[in-house]
Formats: sequence, C-alpha cells, structure tokens
Amino acid sequence: MKEKNFNYTSLYLYDRDLVNALEKDFAESDIRSKSQYLTHLIGLGLQVRKNGNTETANMDYIARELNDIKVSVSNLQQTVMREFAESEVYKDLLCYISYLVKCVIYEQDPNDKRIDRGFTYTLPSDLYYKLKNIQRRYGVA
Repeated sequence: MKEKNFNYTSLYLYDRDLVNALEKDFAESDIRSKSQYLTHLIGLGLQVRKNGNTETANMDYIARELNDIKVSVSNLQQTVMREFAESEVYKDLLCYISYLVKCVIYEQDPNDKRIDRGFTYTLPSDLYYKLKNIQRRYGVA
C-alpha cells in the first residue's frame, strides 16, 4: 500500500458555492497565505471530526466554568457573611471590655441595665474614627 504524504496536496474544488464562500472568508480573515488558510480550515475540520461539535464542546466548557464561578462566589459570600457576623461579635466584645475598663478607671460599678439594653456597645471615639478612616481608605464606608 502506498504511503500518503500530506505535505504537498493538490485540491480541485467542484462546488462553485463552496469556492465563493471560501474566497469571501479568506478575504475577511487575517491570514495572508491561501495555503495557511486551508491548513487552518483542515485543522478545524479534523478537530470537529475527532471531538464532535466544537461549539457544543465550548458551550459545555463555558457552562462548567460558569458553574465553578457560581460555586466560588457562593463560598466567598458565605465566608464574608461568617466573617461579618464574627466581626460584629468582636466589636461588641471590644465595646463591652472598653466599658468595663472605664468603670475600673473611674471606680464605678458596671450598670447591668446599661449592659442589658446595649448602651455599652459603642466603640470608644478614637477607635470609631480609626474604623471610619480605614473604611474610607478601602472604599467601604
């Protein structure tokens, strides 16, 4: 059996509509050489033959990527919400400790009603302004 050599191939196209479509597509492409253009088309055709419809394969790939992004965003959102909840508790704890430190400094007894009603949950002014400056710097104010 004779071995086929595809390095140099002659091709005669009988279908005039196909020839017109190829000429139009070649003129619109960035490829300057007719040989490179046909090589590119043959490569695409071979890829479709091996892998099936490339559009469907690309859509499946895009769908998988979008699903991965959706899962990542959902995980990120859960993490942000969990960290937000924890930071709120830490902020309240900091406020409560600050209130108790003031009571010790000024030799006052902590007021249980004040604590129960949440009046102790304000940051000391210096920490409040520091928080606001940081939020402004990072555009979250």
